[in-house]
Amino acid sequence: MNRASRDALPRKKQGGRRPSKAASPLRAVFGRNVRLTRIAQNQSLHDIAAKAEIDWSYLGQIERGERSVGLDLMDALAKALELELFELLRPDYEQSLTTDLNFQADNNEVSAPTQP
Repeated sequence: MNRASRDALPRKKQGGRRPSKAASPLRAVFGRNVRLTRIAQNQSLHDIAAKAEIDWSYLGQIERGERSVGLDLMDALAKALELELFELLRPDYEQSLTTDLNFQADNNEVSAPTQP
């Protein structure tokens, strides 16, 4: 193959971000529940990542369902959020979280922010 023939071939793109794969349902549930809990506890990505001893950007990928997570890391994240691991795997966790927050607010355990 001569140089002119090689130059005519389409080239592969170099670098860039890979398109994200569709998250598996369980990965999506786990990531969503981690994010919901973290936000409900008013904690940052950095706070939880430090407690779980991982990088904050990796935690963001987990929350978006872009990364598969091993059991040890799942357990570390549950402990960082002060939960049992099974709670983060429940598809209906958002409903129970909302119920718990409403119960705490009704009992004046959580103060809602006020508008100025």
